[in-house]
Amino acid sequence: MERVDLGGLAGPIGRLAHRKRWQWAMVSTPEVVACFAIVDAGYAASGFAVAADLSSRRVVADVGALGSPISVAVGDRPAEGARSRFTGPRLRTLVERVGEEWTVRLRSRRLTVDARLDSDAEPPLTVIAPVSGGRVNVTQKAACLPVVGSMKAGGRRYELDGGLGGLDYTHGLLARRTSWRWAFGCGRTEDGRTVGFNLAEGFNESEHGTENALWLGGDLVALGPARFTFDPTAILTQWQVVTEDERVGLAFNPVGQHRERRNILVARSRLAQLVGTFSGTVDGGDGPVSVSGVPGVAEDQDVIW
Repeated sequence: MERVDLGGLAGPIGRLAHRKRWQWAMVSTPEVVACFAIVDAGYAASGFAVAADLSSRRVVADVGALGSPISVAVGDRPAEGARSRFTGPRLRTLVERVGEEWTVRLRSRRLTVDARLDSDAEPPLTVIAPVSGGRVNVTQKAACLPVVGSMKAGGRRYELDGGLGGLDYTHGLLARRTSWRWAFGCGRTEDGRTVGFNLAEGFNESEHGTENALWLGGDLVALGPARFTFDPTAILTQWQVVTEDERVGLAFNPVGQHRERRNILVARSRLAQLVGTFSGTVDGGDGPVSVSGVPGVAEDQDVIW
């Protein structure tokens, strides 16, 4: 998919009210995981980042920032030529692709990331889905992309070479109220193959399918609907994520979270994006495969925008 153009589906007021775009990125090794988001809500912008040391199981950075429309840019290209950035006094981020390489860069007082990801390593997932109360949503996600680079947080430098990363580009004309649960991770199976997964409940679901998918050893496999079980009053306790086709059965053990509760007149949001590790089994079609300690995120989001 070269370009997403939704201009003909809504007039200027509809685009301002309903068009939402974001670029999310993750880099990880068995020792550390960091993720950040660039969000263009049309009339407002935001960005956040969170990183955790998986060896000591502690959060080493957590930052969030609000901005105006001029502080954010999420482009119409999810692959070649992609460029997204957020610029604010507390946080500056950039995700762009030139040729076959992604550049991921972040600057804040608590966290610095400089990384490059190989775009050709794994096939991307592209989903176009109708939106009840809106019009349409387009998403492209990539997982298990080899990473080189480094990260600084918590007074330490972490080498990212040999790690894996992932990306989520989303661009849609969404409903006034949107909510979902989401899980994303990438690492290696116990037998050494690359493994990644994208699982969502409450978003991009239709009679034609979902955005749920498994990357396993270079193959991309479609999955059935996902179901999340967790305690919202004790969100840092273990989550369970399964698919109805029984291809995925995972436990997510959080290390920490980035949490937001915002009310800015025209919009309200409640977000918890947790970083941690996944363990359990996945099945690409040849039987269950064990995974343990796979870095990733789980998210609970409810927003009126």
